[in-house]
Amino acid sequence: GKSLASQTSSAEPVIASTVTGGAGLSGSTSLGTVTVGNLSHADIVYPAGHIVQVKQLVDTETDSTTETASFVDIGTTSGFTLAITPSSTSNKILVLMQFWMTTEGPYVWSQLVRSGGASGDGNIYKGVDAGSALGVSTSGKSSGGENSVNNSLIYLDSPAVTSAVTYKLQWRQRSSGTGRFNTHNDGATSSANQPLFSSTITLMEVVV
Repeated sequence: GKSLASQTSSAEPVIASTVTGGAGLSGSTSLGTVTVGNLSHADIVYPAGHIVQVKQLVDTETDSTTETASFVDIGTTSGFTLAITPSSTSNKILVLMQFWMTTEGPYVWSQLVRSGGASGDGNIYKGVDAGSALGVSTSGKSSGGENSVNNSLIYLDSPAVTSAVTYKLQWRQRSSGTGRFNTHNDGATSSANQPLFSSTITLMEVVV
């Protein structure tokens, strides 16, 4: 059989499959009208690498932390977290994060955390712990102790579920000092001499 799309006048095209009857549509199965909300029929096959949905968070709020014992959520309204619901267990999620952090202390560390996956939730992207060295997703400190640093994370994840999967960033100080998110390390949020920043999370579902 063949798969084809038909269109009459100005109507939306209609997808048909398993055509068996010569030049007409005899024996065909209508998959429905092709609209933005009707592209997930089981018989519609997207090629590998196709992006089937995109979610994005833009966070312009600021936060600070003095936590040194464990990783904690970023305390903006969003929590710098974003969820996506995959349409297939075989599809992957491309996680793109860019965020501004700084500290006047030794270092500020971050970790990429997933919840809702089939297995292996938690910090899914980090270095290997070795002795007293801790594996983290990013580690940074501004030169001179004032400028904020733009960090980025790119990770292709395999959550293997069709329920909501949440990705977020957590952070902590290595030791003393104050870590800051979306601002310079003096914490100024209304000074003409200290700019504020915007951090983003983008999630893309990729067909495999």
